[in-house]
Amino acid sequence: MWPLYGSYPENPLLLLIELIWTRLEYNQHLKTSSNNDLGLEIVRPLVLAKAIQRGDLVGWYYEFVPFSDEQLAELPKLLNWEPIEVNDEQCQIILYLLDNENSGIEALDIQDLEILNFSPDHLNALIETILEMGIAVLNENRLKLLTHHLGVVALPNGKIVVGEDNEGMLTKWVSSQVFS
Repeated sequence: MWPLYGSYPENPLLLLIELIWTRLEYNQHLKTSSNNDLGLEIVRPLVLAKAIQRGDLVGWYYEFVPFSDEQLAELPKLLNWEPIEVNDEQCQIILYLLDNENSGIEALDIQDLEILNFSPDHLNALIETILEMGIAVLNENRLKLLTHHLGVVALPNGKIVVGEDNEGMLTKWVSSQVFS
């Protein structure tokens, strides 16, 4: 289901300007964001839609989300962004994908990952966890990253995190952390 119509408690023009600015940054490779916050604006979905086909007919299925005014007011305006924590094995696959992407190979056949020496069942389970993270997609047995600039960071506490860093969110998050 795709969010089709939503509500935002602040001036919605701010979202439109941010959307346009983000598109310019992505498409023109601009680095103009000086905003150091890690907050993501939350739009409250009111109508969800899904394309459907029945026989020869194609149309839309709509689902309405019944929020009361009180429920809408209780929802936070911002969601604090954080990277995704991964384990060593997930990190190996992600780094292998990144290395191949940097070499000009956009999608890898799953059989190419056999070089990592995981059993087929374990490899499939690891791929499934990476797909659930939303950073990659599997299409016709080919695994492809969905990110523009995926960053991988090994933290001093031994954890490994990954996150989109096209707008510097991962860099800002690492800078904001206090490690002891």
